[in-house]
Amino acid sequence: MGKVNFILMIKYCLCKLYFKYQCFFNALVDLSFLLLKKQTQNTADLLLIKVDAIGDFVLWQDSLRAYREKYFEKKVVLICNNLVREIAILDPFFSEVWGIDRKHFLFSRKYRYFFVKQLRSITFREVISATFSREYYYSDRLVKLALGLYKIGYNGDFENITKDQKNKSDIYFQKLVNNSLYRSELFINAHFVRQICDPGFQPQLPTLPYCSFDTTFLRERYCVFSISASYSARAWSIDNYAEIIDTIPLEYEIVLLGYGKDDCNRGDLLLHSVRTSDRITNLINKTTIVEMVGIISKASLVVGNDSSAVHIAAATRVPSICIAPGAHYNRFVPYPKEVSECFYHPRVVVCQMFCFGCGYHCCFPIVNQLQCIKNVTTSMVLKELNKLLDEIKK
Repeated sequence: MGKVNFILMIKYCLCKLYFKYQCFFNALVDLSFLLLKKQTQNTADLLLIKVDAIGDFVLWQDSLRAYREKYFEKKVVLICNNLVREIAILDPFFSEVWGIDRKHFLFSRKYRYFFVKQLRSITFREVISATFSREYYYSDRLVKLALGLYKIGYNGDFENITKDQKNKSDIYFQKLVNNSLYRSELFINAHFVRQICDPGFQPQLPTLPYCSFDTTFLRERYCVFSISASYSARAWSIDNYAEIIDTIPLEYEIVLLGYGKDDCNRGDLLLHSVRTSDRITNLINKTTIVEMVGIISKASLVVGNDSSAVHIAAATRVPSICIAPGAHYNRFVPYPKEVSECFYHPRVVVCQMFCFGCGYHCCFPIVNQLQCIKNVTTSMVLKELNKLLDEIKK
């Protein structure tokens, strides 16, 4: 055990050194641009920066109602995570959409150089970074590098940023919006736009641009299962998912969606764990994000972890069941009851614990799964699933 811990410690130290090495050279790339004279003649009205994960981006779609009204027929550029660029370009509100590969932006100096060069080719009247949990190396860095006359952001929390980093990057902004009232992401986003766009703005269930996709190769009735999560420890077990699938009426086809090596491995395990795999269509790693949205939008229901699929389901008005951890409980799920169309809110299944709200600083030893996820039983999910199936039939 001592030898294993020593090897892990060495690996951790090497990763930390490599990260600092990359950050040093990234700072040099950035400085080379910051020292240059601003000679650009190209201008735009607004740069929107929203580079976090898919689920965050989907929830943020509701805020666009306010931006569309204020910046109607203005030139608006969006920088988003490359994962959601295909969705964003379907929205005619954006004059241009720049997708950023977060990994390459941090670890490829060539990629970073050309991305920053593109960013500084336009002078923006306003720059808005709309993320509450700011990231020093991504959203805040983009704010600093952008040529903007007036820069607005969220004062935010310390979920993804240290106090020292935040103190450094606060000076990049001319205005920071404070929030001490709201915990739900939908209300956090609504509060932000009330301060900068529309004082009367009230949150609604988000909507996504229409993503056309031919699903005639699937049955008329099908259930989507999203069995993985960006953080593997918050994914419910394969055996539990298999037990749930085996109880779903045979009239429903089962469709698996997801991306990445881990998702593929979990999908293969699931196919070997269910009693019959004949009605399962495995589309893991076989769809684009637009196709994924199109498939979910025509599903009868969605079952998954606290990940993008359940938020896409809500945004396309498909009922869903979400097996959620307690780390950010009440922030991303469940949705606030004050938000309309409650039938399409994800039905959240959790095992309440004293440590809810830990922000993934778990007080229990993590062995493959978070304790709060491990405590969610199949009977708890089946109870919610059967109730939902009855409502769908009615």
